[in-house]
Amino acid sequence: MHDFTQELKLYYDDMAKNGPYATLAPDNRGGPKSRYVAEVFDAALLPLLKRETVPLRLLDFGCGTGIFTVKAQPYVKEIVGVDLSLALLSVARKLAAKSGIEIRLMQSDGGRLPFRNHAINRVLAREVLCNVPDEAMPDV
Repeated sequence: MHDFTQELKLYYDDMAKNGPYATLAPDNRGGPKSRYVAEVFDAALLPLLKRETVPLRLLDFGCGTGIFTVKAQPYVKEIVGVDLSLALLSVARKLAAKSGIEIRLMQSDGGRLPFRNHAINRVLAREVLCNVPDEAMPDV
């Protein structure tokens, strides 16, 4: 694991202690601003899922605490949440169980994902690119 990836994992593992809204507006520690940011994302993204005409197999890459993953589940055929932080995935599991929803969750830094071709037909990565170092980005 690269140094920046390990640092990021530790950072998000620590943030998990602030609950389901911990990663949105991180300085807010899961408070009202974090909930507002989640609502903004939901208002922008959930209607896109509702309008899809093909059965969606969605990868929520960088799913964090699973807030969006759980909310998106009713609109997709299958959803998989992937995150670097095991602590955040633990929060996501609890949130899904509390909601009575089954979602598949896995830990990965994104370097290798264990999906066969065409297993996923949509990918969502709401905040992940903010954490990718410039040198790791491809030239455009």
